[in-house]
Amino acid sequence: MIDVDALTGRVCRAREEVVGFLRRLISLEAGDQAQSSGGIQMFLKDYLEGLGIHVDTHSVDDLCAITSNIGGDHRGGLILYSHCDVVPPGRLDRWVYPPFEGRVVGGRVYGRGSADMLGGLAAEVFAFSVLIGCEAELSSGVCFVSVPDEEDWRRTPTGWGFSDWLLRTRRLTGEVCIMGEPSGLGGICVGERGDYWVNLRVRGDAGHGSLGEYDHNVFVRLFRALDELHREVCSHVAHPPAQVASLLEDSYPVLAGELGVPVAELRAKRMLESPSMNVGRVRGGVMVNVLPDECEAGVAFCVPIGMTWRELHNRVLSTLRSNGYPEVEPSVVEGSQSDPSYTPPQSRIVGALSEAVRETLGDRPKAYVTQATSDANVFRAHGIPTCLYGPGHMGVAHCFNEYVDIEDIVRAAQVYVGTILKYCVQK
Repeated sequence: MIDVDALTGRVCRAREEVVGFLRRLISLEAGDQAQSSGGIQMFLKDYLEGLGIHVDTHSVDDLCAITSNIGGDHRGGLILYSHCDVVPPGRLDRWVYPPFEGRVVGGRVYGRGSADMLGGLAAEVFAFSVLIGCEAELSSGVCFVSVPDEEDWRRTPTGWGFSDWLLRTRRLTGEVCIMGEPSGLGGICVGERGDYWVNLRVRGDAGHGSLGEYDHNVFVRLFRALDELHREVCSHVAHPPAQVASLLEDSYPVLAGELGVPVAELRAKRMLESPSMNVGRVRGGVMVNVLPDECEAGVAFCVPIGMTWRELHNRVLSTLRSNGYPEVEPSVVEGSQSDPSYTPPQSRIVGALSEAVRETLGDRPKAYVTQATSDANVFRAHGIPTCLYGPGHMGVAHCFNEYVDIEDIVRAAQVYVGTILKYCVQK
C-alpha cells in the first residue's frame, strides 16, 4: 500500500534541492541551442541514473531527447512531458537579474525559462524520482520525457519536431500525457490554439532614396499589406464544436488572471475565437538612402479551435489577392504549423489531475483553453489526451525578468505524484 502523504512529504522536504536543481538548469541555458540543450539533457540523464533509473537517449544530429520509464505497462501509462529549450533572453540590460543566474529573491527564482518551462521540468523530475521503490504498485507505467525543441521544432527522420518523431517511432508510448507548461496552479489547460507561420516578401527595384517613391517602397507596401491582413484575417470568428463553445467562454476569467489583463478586454478581442497575428521579424534594405529592392516579414498566426491552419493560410492568400497586394509573396515556414486541439474535460486524466489538485490545494481547478500553443497539439494528433499543468504564469513567459514561485514548483510536484497514483495504481 502506497503512503501518499509520505511521498508528497518527501517532495516538500526536498524544497532546497529543488531550488538548486532549477538554478542549475537555468545556468545551463547559456550558449546556443545545441550547447544548452545538450548540457541539460546530460545533466538530467546523470541525475536520474544516479537514482538508479534507466535513461534512454534519442539523438538527431546535435540534439537529443531523453526518456525514462518506471512501473508497469507503458503503452497504457502516463507520460510526464517537458521541454528543456528556452527562448533567447533578448537585451540583457532589460533584466533586473542576469537571465542565466537563477537568482532567488522573495520566494521566487528569476531567469530565462524559469516559468516556461524549467520550473515544471524540475517539478516533474522530483515527482518522478520520489516514486522510485513504488514501481510494483504502478500497474500502468510512468514515462518521463524531455525534448530539446518545443520552442522551435527541428527536422527529424520523420518530419519536424522531436515529439512527433518519438511518438511516430514508438520510442515514446503512453495513454495520456501531462505537460508541466506554465498554467497557474488554479487551472488545468485542456485545449489550445494552433500555429501558422508565414514569411511575406515584397520585391521591387533599387534606386536613389531621393526619388520619393514612397507608395512604391517595398517596406511601405509590406506594412500596408500587414495592416490589411490584421484587419481582415484577425476579425474572422471561427465556429468551434458546440461542446467547446461554453469551455471557451469559461476560459476568459482564467486567462485574465494568468495574463493580468481585464476579462472584458480579452472578450472584446475574441482572443479564443479569432486568429491572432504577431509580426516577429522584419528585414531588408542596405542603406537608409537607398530605395530597397526587397524586404520580408516573419509573421506568426495563432489558429483558433474551429479552424485549421490551412484554412487560415487560404484566408491570407485570398485577402492579399482581393485587396490589391499581388506583389506580396507568402511562403509557409516549413515545420511550424499545427492545428488547434483540446482534451474533453470529462476525460479520465482531467478527472485524476483535478482531484489531485483539489486534495493538494483545497480548491478544484478550472479547465480552460489557452491562447498559446505547445506540443500538446502533437500529442493529441497522435490520439493521446493531454493536459497542461505546471508552475509559473503565461504572463511572464518569454518576458524580461521571467520568474517562477518556489512554492508553486513544490505544489506542482505534489500534484503530479497524486495524479500518477490516481491514474496508474490499480484499485
